[in-house]
Amino acid sequence: MNKSNNKTKKLNKKLTTLIIDRKRWLRGGDFSDASYLYRSEDRKMCCLGFFCRQSGLLIDNIRDVPEPYDILDFTSSLSLEKKVRQKLKSLFEDAHETNYSDMKQNNTCDSLIYANDNIKISEPEREKRISKLFSKIGVKVKFIN
Repeated sequence: MNKSNNKTKKLNKKLTTLIIDRKRWLRGGDFSDASYLYRSEDRKMCCLGFFCRQSGLLIDNIRDVPEPYDILDFTSSLSLEKKVRQKLKSLFEDAHETNYSDMKQNNTCDSLIYANDNIKISEPEREKRISKLFSKIGVKVKFIN
């Protein structure tokens, strides 16, 4: 098999295990104003930031972006819109819509945001909730460090 076929297979492979590095994880109480997919000031990511990165999006695509829906508000790239539809479709109710503005985040995505940012739950409880929510979209979560 040639290199381009290997690259295509890798790009089309669905994420099944998400690795969240606790040292780089931006979560409840770990922010002063708002959470981000990727916070540039300290290079930390929320759980959905890790998901976006491991699904193939670049840091530039998620830098200082609050939620997955907001990714395209920060750029007007048609190729990025296609990538978001393909790679993050499990986070949206209407990923089949032709107009990105008609798409909305699904309950799982919104619940992941809440579990990640909730300052009233313990770390073990946060990890448990996030793991359970990601399992709804077929993704196993592994926490490291």
